Amino acid sequence: MQCVQKQTPLIQKITTFFWLFFIVWISVGIAAALAGQTMPRWMHWADAWTMILATIITYLWMIDLHGVRKTRICFAIILIASGLIEFIGTNTGFPFGHFKYTERFSATINLPFAPNGLAIIIPFAWAVLCLNAWFLAGQILKWRNRWAICALAGVITMLTDVNLEAVAWYMRGFDEAYWRWYADGTFTQIAQTVPVQNYIAWFVLTVIFLALCPLQMAAPAKTNWKPLVILAAFNLLFLAHRIHYTWLMEDDPVPTEIEFSGRAMPSDLRLVNAALPFDSAGGRLNP
Repeated sequence: MQCVQKQTPLIQKITTFFWLFFIVWISVGIAAALAGQTMPRWMHWADAWTMILATIITYLWMIDLHGVRKTRICFAIILIASGLIEFIGTNTGFPFGHFKYTERFSATINLPFAPNGLAIIIPFAWAVLCLNAWFLAGQILKWRNRWAICALAGVITMLTDVNLEAVAWYMRGFDEAYWRWYADGTFTQIAQTVPVQNYIAWFVLTVIFLALCPLQMAAPAKTNWKPLVILAAFNLLFLAHRIHYTWLMEDDPVPTEIEFSGRAMPSDLRLVNAALPFDSAGGRLNP
């Protein structure tokens, strides 16, 4: 087994600082989500900063457990592979389905030969979810079988995405959505539901990414609660949005139809009417 050097006192202090800051930051976010508070303009990308904090913490605990070299390799594999697949996905519909990122979650990377861009923060979200799910799955399964751990981690990330999708897509409001799902590749008709293939893709890709990473099959010398807390905190944040949207919100913020600017083709910018997944009886969008 690789002998991993313990963190220096300075690194331990840095880790503690980011950890406590993350706990406070996301706790405020959960409270704001429950209250339905709108973030001020300077906090436009607050959720992206939350993901950056989680990335830093994940990177630091990974170094403590696996060493610098393996940690960098794991992050490189997931960041590059997920970024490439997400970019292909938003422009082709495979493997997730037809969707577009907005600039509400983070800035996007746009290339001249592709009509749709990639939100910069998305590969980091993949790294945070996959690596923390790996550790949590390993603890649950007592580090007995690598493929079983990968599979359980895939289930964890998939269920987290199930919790996230409705929040990111329409519970925040059409203008505040992180991404939007479409019925087909023309991007002129809003989809009625999130395609099942998106969830299947999350499971399969998580298993593949983790199988490619040089992650050691060994329990840490001391208990590491960070992966569990990070995953639980994000899911509580999404759940807080759901609770507010379902039970606490008084006004219906979304009409049955709206107009928005969409690109059916790279050179074709036009206004289109998009019917949202609307439940007229309940006065809310369908999950």
